Amino acid sequence: MGFASRQAADAGGEASGVPTTIRKGEALAKPNFQYQKRQRELEKKRKQEEKRLRKQERAHATAPGDAQGQASSSEVPQP
Repeated sequence: MGFASRQAADAGGEASGVPTTIRKGEALAKPNFQYQKRQRELEKKRKQEEKRLRKQERAHATAPGDAQGQASSSEVPQP
């Protein structure tokens, strides 16, 4: 059986050439949901850690400035 006739037979006689049935042993590729879920979890943890580090840096950077800023704003010079 040639390629064209086999293709027509697979297609159920249709001229489109697209098989309408799946034979036993011809499994479709399945998505690996566990891998995808693990990758999403790792990405979420990475983003949370980055956010935590940004907050920590911001807290350390503004802590000394806030103490000076509060002291100077509470001391209002009198004319």
